[in-house]
Order: sequence, then structure tokens, then C-alpha cells
Amino acid sequence: MSGITTPQDTPPLFSFDRINKLAKNLPKILSGVNHADFNIGHPNNDGRRIRKNAAHLSKEEKEKFLSAVLGLKNIFPNNSKYSVYDQFVILHMGAVSIALGSEYDLNNETDLRILRENYQKTDPAHSNPGFLTWHRLFLNEFEKALQTIETSVTLPYWDWTDRDASIKNIFVKEFMGGNGGFEGLGGKLVNSVFTGENGFIVKEELHKKCKNSPTIGNTITRYLGPFEFLATPQSEFKEFMSSNTFGPDELIMDVTGRLKPANEETRGFRFGIEAGLKAHNPTHDWYGYGSGAQIPESLQIKDGDSVGPANFVWPTQQIYQSISTMTNVACSNNDPIFWLHHCNIDRLWSDWQDQGHYGDMYFPKKGRDVLKVAPTGEYSFPDGHQLDDPLWPWDNSRSNTVPWLQQSLPVIVGRYSNSNAMDVRELGYQYDTSSAIAFDAKPVKAFPNGSGKQVFKFSINLIQPKNYYFVFNNFGDAKVTEISIHKTYNEKDINEWEFQSLGFGGETFGSQSFRKNDTITKVKFEATRGTFYVVVSCTASKASLNSFYTIGIKDTDSNIDQPDIISFGVTENDSREIKLEAKLKGTKEFFFIYVKEVCQLCFKVQDIDALIQLIGPSTSNDIIGLDEGCCKSTCPIVSATLTPGHYLIQLFHCSFNDQIGKEGKLIINCMTKDIKDTIEMVETGSREPEKIPKCGTILYKIQPKGDTVKKLYKIKVGLHTNSGHSNVNTRVYQVQTNTTDPYGFNNLSSVIASGKSETIANLDNSLDNTKEYYIRLTFPDAPHIDENDMFTLKFKTF
Repeated sequence: MSGITTPQDTPPLFSFDRINKLAKNLPKILSGVNHADFNIGHPNNDGRRIRKNAAHLSKEEKEKFLSAVLGLKNIFPNNSKYSVYDQFVILHMGAVSIALGSEYDLNNETDLRILRENYQKTDPAHSNPGFLTWHRLFLNEFEKALQTIETSVTLPYWDWTDRDASIKNIFVKEFMGGNGGFEGLGGKLVNSVFTGENGFIVKEELHKKCKNSPTIGNTITRYLGPFEFLATPQSEFKEFMSSNTFGPDELIMDVTGRLKPANEETRGFRFGIEAGLKAHNPTHDWYGYGSGAQIPESLQIKDGDSVGPANFVWPTQQIYQSISTMTNVACSNNDPIFWLHHCNIDRLWSDWQDQGHYGDMYFPKKGRDVLKVAPTGEYSFPDGHQLDDPLWPWDNSRSNTVPWLQQSLPVIVGRYSNSNAMDVRELGYQYDTSSAIAFDAKPVKAFPNGSGKQVFKFSINLIQPKNYYFVFNNFGDAKVTEISIHKTYNEKDINEWEFQSLGFGGETFGSQSFRKNDTITKVKFEATRGTFYVVVSCTASKASLNSFYTIGIKDTDSNIDQPDIISFGVTENDSREIKLEAKLKGTKEFFFIYVKEVCQLCFKVQDIDALIQLIGPSTSNDIIGLDEGCCKSTCPIVSATLTPGHYLIQLFHCSFNDQIGKEGKLIINCMTKDIKDTIEMVETGSREPEKIPKCGTILYKIQPKGDTVKKLYKIKVGLHTNSGHSNVNTRVYQVQTNTTDPYGFNNLSSVIASGKSETIANLDNSLDNTKEYYIRLTFPDAPHIDENDMFTLKFKTF
């Protein structure tokens, strides 16, 4: 993936100079919305956005989301005739149209040239593996755009398996609106926020199946089917959620010349979620089914004296599909329910990945994954649908869609491949149903589906060697029979089908492989800080949701014990002394610190030889400060201004022989009085050069001014050194208050942007002027720099 910009370092899709307010025709229904800060998704300690079930949103959360959608519909960047929302519609239409010859003007030279260039291309967003990655990035960009209007908004998902909630909480006029027509029997949407009178006007040329099709009109149109037709019931999810693989290993060609899985039972997750029974495709179609009450008597198909849903679904679909917004795939995102529907698809994929299908192995890769086509052929997925292929339109203009859409696309920034969209956490969000192996987290559920292998990723942060425990609970007839732990994961070289039969080809971590004839319920292993992968082999009933296992990790053999945490509150000056005993060189001790307020923390070791480090905040592994007193007859001292959160003091003993056992002490001082006032405020622009601090760290405060607006913030540090040292780490923290961590503390700091070695730290979301933000610079080489070494901080807004 060399040379590809990762999503977390890439600016958002849309660049706006400034959004001061919504257009004048925003709906009156939202004129009284309270814009006080609240969270639709409550971030965890890592600062990720949390996407929630739309049926569970509060009234205020729904209003914020609706306000943001309507805002995008009424903002026209650079005097374009298309709003920001319209540009997302154009982007989706462009994906569908890119390889359709019927969309090009064959009498136009430009159209003919682009058509020839796209001769061997295919839709980058549908009917192939890129369906999931493309829409994951598409949703992420739309969510960022929503946050230019309401910074706390995250995309909610519509769980269409919950039919009662769909009726009572989703398809209501106060939220997403119901069926079309004044009597609710189908037609143009009327009783909804998303109507012309409320500022949601659909562009007619963007509301059609294809370029030469008649327009559906300037209003969202729905002909909803009966709710009993809607989506796969939860009990039938086994079709794709219990799949061991992303795709099939063999294809066959049907009578129409289309390739399809040779075995429906092993077709994999992607085929099931996109085209399976009442999942993605049928849910789009459901918007054009209509109901028996809508169908003229002359068109109803009767079986004796009864008219049943199964008898009139297809005649209804033929009548209404062409005039329903969601059933016309290209322009389907004119209806905002599209975003909730696809958010659910993305959630199900994310949950499936969490359930033991982690990593690049679970996506086709060029040269690695060649499928058999019965009886003798071979097949590889087309360009754009393999792991390292760039995705249109994030491909640096490698491809163009049809000119009539290309000319109205938004400015595209950055480059993405399918591999950049494999992990939602790397994109900065997760779902309220997400689960991953972690301490103090709920166990992860996995479905073996017969005899299968799953792979999970987990991390350990402590440097100290320690025993850890995997705990398994087996349900139904599931039996965990073998696990192995690995430091490396050869996912690039092995495909998912080989993995199911062979596991990893590389060596296990140490001797960490465990096998039993009976069910494994607990495994003990020793490890230090690092990223690991655990492979679990299990047997169970085939495709049964009643047979599964859960896996969790603990750092004790029983319940997790709360560590001893030295807490500093809001007193002006607080100090602690901790008795120490000198230990053999290389021995480590750890002290957990929590600070509630911005403070100046200073700690030192007296009377024994030691090296000390300060690490934090919270889950960050950044070394803020260090000092060494080994064999120097000096007290190592670390001092730093800290934001609220958890920190770790690491003490490395340096004693030998008769020094072992000598008494010493760790002295910690915390000052809060007037400390905030001493932190320098950063204004936009380039600052004057400053000397690199001897303590190796400096903290600045950012204070957004005026309204919360869409801006791209870039922070860059330039070094001017005589000593030749060029290391600097940049971190941007957001202070979160009134949150709660596993230990009951409620003021925390999370890293929201970072950069290393003079690289740029991008803040690609808006800053909220009601919250606190800080920039920390750390210079790892500070003890060895020249006294005249300088740095320059540049803080720019675009």
C-alpha cells in the first residue's frame, strides 16, 4: 500500500470556505431546534464516533440529524446549481453510470473518448466486492459533511429486521416519513420533513433511472410494500452472518451468462448481504412493491377467492419500481432513508468482521485469489474490486464517469484503495453493536458454521511481562478445540479458503498453541506490549445461530481487579510520597495517575538509581517526558503540563549488588492554580521560531472562535536544528467531560489528530467552540539537542 494516503490522514471529500448559516428556506419545523451540545453517538475513550440504532435516538438526536440533512440540501458551494446533498447523489449516479454505454452521447467526442477508456471497467460500487468498501467510504464522507452543520451528528442505522420499530419509530412523519400519497397508499412524499415546502427539493435531472429515462419528479416517491415483506427476520440471519468467508471459492455461469456462486451454502458474506434473501437489494425493491390496496382490481392476481401477498408482489413491483426513488439504484440516495439503510449494511459487515473475520485476508487480492469457474475456467474480480485497487472517485482522476455527471462532481481530495476501508475504527467510528477483544469489554460472539477458523486482533499495552487469559463460553453444540496466538499475520499471502483449512503458515508466538479433545474454556498465556492475533478453531452445527462461542480477554485469573490509581482532583496543590525499594537493574514498576483538571505535574525519584517515563493520556502510548538518574547521583525529574485523563509513570530500576534493597521514594506534586492561564493560546498562522524546551514537551491551547463551521485545520511543526535531531511528535487532544471510563472517572482527553517527524497533523472535522482542544509537541531527542535548536509551529485553517 506504499504511496496511498490513509483515510485518517486524508481531508474530507468536500472543501468549503465557510458555512455561516443554513439557507433561508430551511423548514419551519426545525426553526426551534435547540442547538445546545449533545451527542448522538457517545464517544468512547478513544474518541471514535459511535453510530446508533435510529429507532433508539432521542427526540433531540433526531432533530439534529434532520437539521443537518436539510442543511446540506440548502448549501450550494461555489455558486453551484447543485447543493452539497445533490453532489452526493451525483457521485452515486456517477458510480452506476461509469461503465454504461447508454449513458454516453455517442455523437460527442469527449463522451466517446471516456467510454473507450472505461471499456473494461465496471460499476465500482455494486455487484462486486467493492460494494461494501465503496459504500463504507461514501457513508463516511457524508457523515463528515453532516458534521459541518451539527458537529455531534453521526449516521444512525435502520435495523430493518425490527419491523415493529420500523413502523413505530422510523417511518413516522416526525422522522423519516411514511409511505407516499395523501392517504399513505403510495406516491409523492407529503407528510414528512423531506418535502419541497420544508426545503427538500429533488433535482429532476438527478431523479431518474438513467440519462434517457423520464424523471420521477422533484419530490421523493415511495410505494412501500407490506411490512411483513420487509427484510430478513433476525432468526434467518444465518444466511450471511454465520458465513466463514467473504466470498465463494468457485463460481458457475447461469443460462444468462452471469457468474454466481457454485454452492449457495458457501457463497460467503458479501453475496449474502448484497443480493441475499431480503437484505440489501430486496430492501431497495421493497420501496416499489406497493400493497394490495394500491393495485387496481384488474391487475390483481387471484388464487381462487384469495389475494395473498405472494401473488401480487411481482405485478406490483413492475408497476411501481420505475417511479419509486429507492428502487432506482442510481438516484436512490435522493431519499435520505438510503443513508440509514446502507449504514445498517455497513454495520452488519463491521459486526461480521468483529466476529473473527479480521483483516485483508477477507477481501479478494490480485494474484492471490483466483476463483474456479466450473467446470474448467478461472476468474478474478474486475479492476477496482481487489484489495489494493484504488477506488473511484478517490483515484487521483485515474478514471472519469460520464461527462454530464463528471462536470458536476465535487472536488475530490485524497486517494483510497479498498484496503483503506477494511476497518471502521481506522476511519474513526464504530457502532453501538461493535465488539472487539479488549480488556473491560464485552465478550465477542462468533459463529463457527460447521467446522471453521476465526481470527481476532487484540493489543496489550504494558511493557511488563504478564500472564493473560482468554475466556471462552460455548453455546449450543459449539466446541472450541484449538487456539494459537501470533505476532505476525500473513494475511497478504494467504487467502481465506486456505486459511480455513491450513490456518496461518507462520510460527506461533512463543509456544502459544493450545489443543484439547474436549472444549477449551480458558487459556493462559504470557505476553508484553504489542499487537497480537489469535486463531480459534471451533466445531458447531452448520449455519446455526444457536451454536456459537464468545471470547474475552482478562488480565487476572478471576474478575478484573481495579488498579491502584493515584487520583489528583481540583485542589490547588497536592503532593504524594510513595516508598520505593531499589531493585535489580531492568526491573520495572508502574504507577497509575489520574488528573481531573489541567495541571502541572512534577515527579521525581530520590535516593535510588532509576529512569522514569510519563506516558499518556488515557489509551495513548505517547511518552510525554523522561529523565535518567542511573549512576549519576542525581534525582531524575519529569515535569509537564497535563490535560485531564489517565497517565502511567514507568520506573526502570538501575541498581546493582549492595544497592539492591536500599530505600527511596517517588515524590509527585500536582498544581492546578492558574495553570490554565499560563498555557499559551494558538492563533491561526505561523508563529515565531521558539527554542526547543529542555523538558522535551510543550502544550498549547486551541480556542475556536465564532460559529462552529466547516474548516480543515492543519498543524505542522518545522525544525531548525544544529544538532541534526529531527524528531517531533504532534498530538491534538479534545477534553471530554461528564463521560465515564471503566474506573468511574469522568474527565478525559482523547487524541483526535497526530503527526510525526515534521508531518502534518490534519483535523478533518469541525472544532466545536464549546469544547477544549490542546496541541502537545514532544521532542524525543530533547536531552541531546543543542541549546540553539529551534522549532516553528504553523496552525492553518482552510
